[in-house]
Amino acid sequence: MRGGVEWRVGVAILGGVMSLGAQAALAAPPPPKCVASAQYQVVYRDRADAVGMDILVQKLDGKPRKCAFDRKTGDYRIGDPDDPNYVLSLGGNVLVLDQGTGPDRTLGLYDVQAKKFLLTQDYDDGQPVDVKPTLVRFQAVTGPATAANCPDFKSMKENGLEPSLTQAAEVALPAGKMTLSGKVGCIARQ
Repeated sequence: MRGGVEWRVGVAILGGVMSLGAQAALAAPPPPKCVASAQYQVVYRDRADAVGMDILVQKLDGKPRKCAFDRKTGDYRIGDPDDPNYVLSLGGNVLVLDQGTGPDRTLGLYDVQAKKFLLTQDYDDGQPVDVKPTLVRFQAVTGPATAANCPDFKSMKENGLEPSLTQAAEVALPAGKMTLSGKVGCIARQ
């Protein structure tokens, strides 16, 4: 009988070690990714234990840098540890971020040189965001819809959703000036 107890204790210890190893592997941050312009590199990765991404802006000073979270003088982080920011792209020196934790999203355009947001705008994340060095295109959420301008207004309301108007938007970079054009659409938001 003694061998059976030793075997069970051994299995329990082995299971505990394997569980700790699996937890450590789950908690390890994923490898970073990078986007770069001529002057800046942005290093980012999903957080292992919170929403959003860790985001580090690195000045290039004319030399390429390894895609790693190695902070040097002049480098800085974007956001707080609990900010739900997600990197989409870099257009020139403007970092394009998806922001939020729910189905209703905000597009943030952050000037990495000036260290400030040029624009934050509700947008339809079900539509593509096109980023060029001097222009960002997306579907902006422009305000609440009515029964007169939204064909599905009634069914959206019946399902507890808020009908909202959308329109094609272009933002000129680096100024951050947004212009709307084209046909107005309608989407459901929470």
